Amino acid sequence: MKTIVLTSLGGGQGKSTSSYMLSRLLARNGARVLAIDGNPQADLSLYLRSEAEEDDPTLLELLKNQLKDPLDAVYTTPYENLFIIPCDRMLSEAKPYLASSGSAATVLKIRLEPFHEHFDYAVIDIQPTSSELSITCVGAGNYFILPCEANTKGHASGIDTFQFLEELAALRVWSGEILGIVPFREKWAGRNLTIKSREALERLKSLAKDYKVDLLPSIRESDQFEAALKAGILLDELDCKYADLQYPFEKIVEKLGVENVGSSRAA
Repeated sequence: MKTIVLTSLGGGQGKSTSSYMLSRLLARNGARVLAIDGNPQADLSLYLRSEAEEDDPTLLELLKNQLKDPLDAVYTTPYENLFIIPCDRMLSEAKPYLASSGSAATVLKIRLEPFHEHFDYAVIDIQPTSSELSITCVGAGNYFILPCEANTKGHASGIDTFQFLEELAALRVWSGEILGIVPFREKWAGRNLTIKSREALERLKSLAKDYKVDLLPSIRESDQFEAALKAGILLDELDCKYADLQYPFEKIVEKLGVENVGSSRAA
């Protein structure tokens, strides 16, 4: 199972939207996908129609090792090949446990070991902080994607996120691959990119060059993302004319080599 972490130290950078779109596209392409909601705001759980009931096992119980069978934390979604470990606001209670564990960086990685034979990919949406909860999610990752808004705030968020990952890499918390930066909410005026977005994209391009990672195709600002999320569908299912908005996520799927999934998974 390959684990993909959507990470950013800034709020509103597109992590949950990207997690939803990437999970859906991977599953539609035939991969067995486990979405993991590591953000107490629980947006990904909402988008995938899997809000946890009060007594349902969630990521919190999995992290705290309170389940006889770790798979009890996994729920189906309305989508073929796509499953989820949901969360709710109670996930914040994991922080004291992780802080006292002495090994927060490895907790989720260890808890996910029983899942490797069941899934091809895990997609983790994490909160925009450098807390123990974010650290344990990063520690479980093989691949990292950094959504950054195409504005000054997004550029600052990208810098903070790279520094965070560098610090964790120095501590050997993770040794995976950063797939790249995904510019989010690129703004256009008619057929022209706005000046602010153009300037922001140049800064993000420079940031990607500094850290020797790819600048992935930009996600354009559009109300259709919210419409698709509310309807629980993909953009090309909403209307074929919006398929181009989905292109950045399709390129990530292509970069992951999805055509080869399933060949090594246990029957």
